[in-house]
Amino acid sequence: MERMRAEELRQHGIDPAALPLAPGPEPTRQEFRTRLNTLPLAPCAVCGEPGITTKVINAGDGPRWLHLCWPHAREMRPPHPGGPTTVEEILGLLREVAKEAAAEMGLSVPLSIWTDEECWHDEHAG
Repeated sequence: MERMRAEELRQHGIDPAALPLAPGPEPTRQEFRTRLNTLPLAPCAVCGEPGITTKVINAGDGPRWLHLCWPHAREMRPPHPGGPTTVEEILGLLREVAKEAAAEMGLSVPLSIWTDEECWHDEHAG
């Protein structure tokens, strides 16, 4: 179970007390599967869209289910310590890994990366 501060949730417009109670601090895999496979999906706690991710959190009032859509799950996920956090850093890491993999195989592979941000395109020769 992830411990989250109520203030963190409120910053995203989530009232921790309004989240559904979880069966305990460590639900079984079957309880998670049931929660994620029951239609209609539980709504995202932020925007109300289908919550395709779920976890159990404790914001001080016991275990609660937190359902989030993909965009809000990514937004609320803390950055990996020491990991890339900007698009430029992430793309730099991808280029580096692709270059290493190509070198191990004795290849020169061009790398093209497209994002959905205004059709942004980044191209480098490997």
